[in-house]
Amino acid sequence: MDDATLFRRQLRTLAAMDELIAAAAPENRHLEFDGVSAAIVPATPDRSVTNGVVYERPEALEVVYEELAAAYEESGIRAWTVWVPQADRAVAESLARRGHLLDAAPRAMLGRLDKMRLDSAGLDGIDWSSGHPLSELAVVAGPVFAFGDELALATRNSPPGALCYLAHLEGRPVASVMACHHDGDCGIFWVATLEHAQRRGFATALMIAALRDAQEAGCETTSLQATAQGAPVYSRLGYEDHGAIEMWERRLSPDE
Repeated sequence: MDDATLFRRQLRTLAAMDELIAAAAPENRHLEFDGVSAAIVPATPDRSVTNGVVYERPEALEVVYEELAAAYEESGIRAWTVWVPQADRAVAESLARRGHLLDAAPRAMLGRLDKMRLDSAGLDGIDWSSGHPLSELAVVAGPVFAFGDELALATRNSPPGALCYLAHLEGRPVASVMACHHDGDCGIFWVATLEHAQRRGFATALMIAALRDAQEAGCETTSLQATAQGAPVYSRLGYEDHGAIEMWERRLSPDE
């Protein structure tokens, strides 16, 4: 499998995540066009990370852009983002002309599961469990990513495709990982560890568990979007850096 195919798998898994999040609360929505996917999460109107657009072809985004913008506005969303591969400079420039700003540039990290370092010894000494409802991840991911109660509200249903893992310290959840299997790829999301439990291997252990489960379920590849802090951890597991995937955010001013 070549690198271009791996990258396309990541985009399709991001689109599958949009659909999964849409099923996580009754008011959430998933918009799907030819080659474009969008999640609308009214409980998080000022957080573009949960209100995101993924496209496979630049021309497809251009065709539906105004419809997307109107849908976000009608839903009361004040911040939304478009995921843009770093090579798509024409898309980035078009979004900038429409009022989007570059909010973040996480790394697109991809891997082939048969080449990952997933030794079960990484689970030794870690109190972890799987099969949790999506809403339970908010106990960890909420404070780590600076959400209030809104993340729990936005994820109060538990779609079956949300495969949730928690690690515990003294009986309390301190780390989280969510996996989403789509068309042979295991997308990893909501990797978080509470501050007092960091650098103790909790999140790494959960990723090993999730990726081993994915391999057993028939997945061949894995993908995630990494911050600068997380990228070295993922590299040690065998992920490879495939460049930035930029988040071009449109944030409405109070008078808009």
